[in-house]
Amino acid sequence: MKLKTRILLLLFIVMMSTVFTACQSGEHKKAKDTVTVYVSNISYLSTYAPYIESQFPDLNIRFIAGRAGISFYEFLQQQDDLPDIMMVGTVSSRDSLELNSSLLDLSLTETVASYHDSYLEQYRGQDKSIRWLPAGGIINGILANKDLFDQYQINLPTDYDSFVNACKAFEEQGIRGYTSDYKYEYTCLYTMEGCSISELTSLAGATWRNNYSNSLTDELDRDLWLKVFQKAEQFVTDARLVPEDTSRGYSMTLNDLSEGKLAMLRGTSSDIISYSPHGNIVMLPYFGETKEENWLLTVPAFHVALNGKLAQDQEKQAKVLEVLDVILSKEAMEFLADNYIYIHSYNQDTDVQLPKQLENLKPEIEANHMFIAQTDQGLYSAATVAMQGLINGEFNAEEAYNAANEAALSTKKEENEAEVVFTAEKGYSSEFMKAQGNQAASSIVNTLRVIADTEILLAPSYISTGSLYAGDHTLEQLDNMFMPSGNRLFTGRLTGKEIREIARLMVEGDPSVIVPFSPETLPIASGIYLTVEEAEGHYLLKEITKDKKVLEDETLYSVGLVDLPERIQLLTEHALGEGKFETFTSSGDIYARVLWLDYLTAGNPLEAPSPYIVLK
Repeated sequence: MKLKTRILLLLFIVMMSTVFTACQSGEHKKAKDTVTVYVSNISYLSTYAPYIESQFPDLNIRFIAGRAGISFYEFLQQQDDLPDIMMVGTVSSRDSLELNSSLLDLSLTETVASYHDSYLEQYRGQDKSIRWLPAGGIINGILANKDLFDQYQINLPTDYDSFVNACKAFEEQGIRGYTSDYKYEYTCLYTMEGCSISELTSLAGATWRNNYSNSLTDELDRDLWLKVFQKAEQFVTDARLVPEDTSRGYSMTLNDLSEGKLAMLRGTSSDIISYSPHGNIVMLPYFGETKEENWLLTVPAFHVALNGKLAQDQEKQAKVLEVLDVILSKEAMEFLADNYIYIHSYNQDTDVQLPKQLENLKPEIEANHMFIAQTDQGLYSAATVAMQGLINGEFNAEEAYNAANEAALSTKKEENEAEVVFTAEKGYSSEFMKAQGNQAASSIVNTLRVIADTEILLAPSYISTGSLYAGDHTLEQLDNMFMPSGNRLFTGRLTGKEIREIARLMVEGDPSVIVPFSPETLPIASGIYLTVEEAEGHYLLKEITKDKKVLEDETLYSVGLVDLPERIQLLTEHALGEGKFETFTSSGDIYARVLWLDYLTAGNPLEAPSPYIVLK
């Protein structure tokens, strides 16, 4: 018995020693809690997401660039794979009704308590729940070239009558006073709503919006909307819009502005960035009969929702709500200024300073004359039919009302019965593994390398919108797995030394790429294996191997690169010198995403993922 006791004691000591050593080496340290955030725009990965991550050193926040639309999250809902936090572009309560059942009710949270009630009412369900919160709004109004006003000594409009007079005065000088790109449905809708905000914010307007958003009616209220179309009809006449404007796009409008042929157009605060090189651009409101009746239309930069499963884990829910508060904070919004110039906060506790181009809007902002646009697909279709019909002279207000109802609002959302175009035998997770990488992205990039017929292929992390799922997929579902950012496929021949320099910039950071700030944002490789070292929040490329051998400096390899053309051009020129980009062959007008879709729908399989990175 003594011998057995000694043996058991010895085994216990050895076991405890092993556990102690493991704890000392960090193997048994508690892993960071993980919060998954899907962003709606690739550009948010540049400064916005890194700032949010920096506020939570004790959390592992996985930022993934997903799709901006509701249909993408309905697809994830079907896979039972919704992230903790969803950031979506435009959201209509009506269009998101099916998804709402899987989202957390935010109505009793402190986050909601800080919002202006007038904004929240537009997001309340019939049960008083709130599933979506709008991030700061992009202001939508009328952009004016102040240089032209000064040149012809015409006063900037301050109300509707002075707007009409300005249009007349410019016409006498052979200049269009106002027009815009009425080829697009959003211009039609925003103009129609902007001209009629006083009607849409009335009791009748608020009642109809609530009923329509909750699918309690599919019709436009006649008394309300006939007034809307009458105002739109008057605006078409006063602004001197002509049939050619219904085929006018962005480029034509920009050219007219740059050549001094146009004084005013519909636009947003973010449009000022692209228009400012062509004049002193200031923003004006949608005009009412008096200054006090002027309004601004706002379109949220994005909307945020939380996974409904968080209700089952109160500890995690509390942490996710903390992340949500930072996502919607003033400090975080300021990191979006490069994209939008100014974002109006819907939060009472946040005050973002106005830039000079918007200083004249201070009266409307202080009076809270800020209306959140309603942007469901039914209204987009209705506004396009009505507005283009009015501009073309095909409709009067009564006929526009009837056409809008018939076109989009008398039919309910149809079930998607699209045919199956691809069946995936296996699914792959987007979770980053330190000795392997992102399996879903690896599968996509390996497949692209087969399509490109190259030895090596490099792509940014946002090539994939998340996991790849096994089973049958419609074309829309398959398309949802690949980021729709206009990526092209470029192929060429580079030496091992040149490949190493391009990969180094992609890993360590360069103005041509989104600088990696987390494992999920490191580049994706196929045909090579990257050894990367993390040091104080930065990443260093230590080695590249192919077939377990270090790349030969002078050996030529066939290489594929995937990204936006302007990014690839900057990347290759920064890495290899001016003119090197011209040696690559481009997929031309065909997106890399389309090449991938065509390949799979032609009956070809998804390539299996392969280890492409080790993170030390």
